[in-house]
Amino acid sequence: MGENRMIIRLQDYGMSNIVGDEKMAEQSRFETGRGHKGALLTLLVIAFAVIAFVLIICVMDVEAAGPVHNVNTGEDFASIKAAIDSTNTTNGHTITVAPGIYAERFTVNKVLTLLGADRATTILNGTGGNCVSITANWVNMSGFNVTYSRNAVAITSST
Repeated sequence: MGENRMIIRLQDYGMSNIVGDEKMAEQSRFETGRGHKGALLTLLVIAFAVIAFVLIICVMDVEAAGPVHNVNTGEDFASIKAAIDSTNTTNGHTITVAPGIYAERFTVNKVLTLLGADRATTILNGTGGNCVSITANWVNMSGFNVTYSRNAVAITSST
């Protein structure tokens, strides 16, 4: 009734012999193709999952520590402006800033020491305006690189 045709394929998918009817040959080709493609897809999914996990952990660590830290009070802040404007930040305090790009403008109206982690990695992006305005006396500021600012630091006398 049904014809049983024999198929021999030597080159398909690196197999030396596939002998059997057409149905077996098709099934073998499907499974072989799925195996290679499936393994590659699985590896890609695992690689992306690992990368995503590492990035999430890194971001969580930065957020947990706070990129801006008031050494005297022990408080962490998400921005330099928030650290300076805090009612707990008073004259004589030191504020440390972790590496990163800070797109903000702020006024230093207290006697403070602002320490960036490193000039090459702690960047203040003034977004086109005056990045830092200093109105208090005896402000110390170091370890920053100011970019995209009309005036990097504007100093006006408080007296």
